[in-house]
Amino acid sequence: MTPNCLPNVLIIGAAKCGTTSLHHYLDQHPDISMSRVKEPGVFSQSDRLPRYDSYEGLFDCAAPYRGESSTSYSRYPVEGDAAPRIAAAVPDAKLIYLVRDPVERIVSDYVHQVAIGREDRTMEEALKDFEDPGNFYAAGSRYALQAGRYLAHFPPSSLLVLDQSDLRDRRADTIRETLAFIGVDPTFRSSEFDVELLKRDDYLQRGSVGWHLRESGVGGWFRRLPLRHRLRLARAARRILPIATQQRPLLDPHLEAELADFLTQEVEQLRSMSSKPLDGLPGGSRAVSADAR
Repeated sequence: MTPNCLPNVLIIGAAKCGTTSLHHYLDQHPDISMSRVKEPGVFSQSDRLPRYDSYEGLFDCAAPYRGESSTSYSRYPVEGDAAPRIAAAVPDAKLIYLVRDPVERIVSDYVHQVAIGREDRTMEEALKDFEDPGNFYAAGSRYALQAGRYLAHFPPSSLLVLDQSDLRDRRADTIRETLAFIGVDPTFRSSEFDVELLKRDDYLQRGSVGWHLRESGVGGWFRRLPLRHRLRLARAARRILPIATQQRPLLDPHLEAELADFLTQEVEQLRSMSSKPLDGLPGGSRAVSADAR
């Protein structure tokens, strides 16, 4: 990797918490160049996504702030231990960690993995060992564990924790807070901030007409389009074609209660670590379910 062309802004996750949207918003700022490939995973050991060896050609090296958004960076230990690698390469990195209700995050994560053909188990089968640190889904919702890996290598001032519900409901303020944290003009505004990316309805049901179209040669052309244009075309097609979207599966109530008890401890620890109320998470004043983005 070229030392003077590394990212100094890293959205480290969590998956299904708005990282794609925030990546897009930050890329609008004239002083920030976000990677053309959203999740290059250079510092991870993920076997679920293509992993790049370097950042060559992924962003403008002349930009004062360069960023990427790999959610594998906050799925320790399942997808490696990115924190010490990032600290060694970019010790002054700005780290942004998006979170949401941890059980809802797991459900959205599972739905996504099914939609892209990487999961064929039932949700109960996938979560039967949720207390195991190596459980793919639970690891992504163990927020205090993930944040702690970074705080072991970075000062607290390097980590900004954001509540996904704030990015949805208080977007202007949340983007302004993020820009100020990075160190660029926080008053910058773009019409692109009004765009919502990768909501739950944007995921096609496996085996549906839409899914087969996506997997065809036409789908290959479609995936080369910029993300915003892809979403606009897909949403227009959904209005006129019988394209089934992936539905939220029902989680066994007993298992859901056990998961909530287990992960609420992580939420409380993250509140303490970040000194933020995280009102949209369990125990907060605005705790509600939200669509994934």
